Amino acid sequence: MGKHKNSVQNSIIVEFMENNPDIAKGYTKRDKALVNALWQELSNSLNSAGPPQKDANGWKKVWTEWKSEIRKKLGGLSKTEPIEISAKVHSHNIIANSILAICC
Repeated sequence: MGKHKNSVQNSIIVEFMENNPDIAKGYTKRDKALVNALWQELSNSLNSAGPPQKDANGWKKVWTEWKSEIRKKLGGLSKTEPIEISAKVHSHNIIANSILAICC
């Protein structure tokens, strides 16, 4: 399977989603044509920083999978639980470093 996104594309998509939290969550009351136009604009920006290059639907899939992966790593906690998320992320980093130290 090919690479889903590069580091520049990561920054672009995160900035876009920070500016469009309704789109990031997948629940928007905006006009569908406007949302599709925004996704197309994002796709153009992402593709100009590529490879990889995808159409708007491909980038939507990348975003959905990335969110899902992060949620799995955080144990499914919601953003309304920032203290627990912070502790869990910090704990995960400590565990990962410990495993690397043991294995290497």
